[in-house]
Amino acid sequence: MRILIVSATEFEIAPFLEKYPSADYLITGVGAAVSMYQLTKSILQAEYNWVIQAGLAGTMAPHLSLGEVVVVSKDRFADVGVMEQHKWTDVFAQGLSNPNKY
Repeated sequence: MRILIVSATEFEIAPFLEKYPSADYLITGVGAAVSMYQLTKSILQAEYNWVIQAGLAGTMAPHLSLGEVVVVSKDRFADVGVMEQHKWTDVFAQGLSNPNKY
């Protein structure tokens, strides 16, 4: 079984790499666009059974504590939307995309 560990920066998975130096890993750079580009290039070159995204993340959820470990089951790109008449509306509120479809 081949597993690829993916992270935006090496700093985020440094403890893992110290413990498993021969593991397959990919450092993509920060941001969804660059991450998807680098990940797509990587999985086209090798076949993996599992791809695990690991790293640091931010949240606006007040019930989460600093350093708490979470598993993301659903995500929303808050910066994808339309600015009209000085008001920001995301693509979901405009009906341009269904957040439950993906």
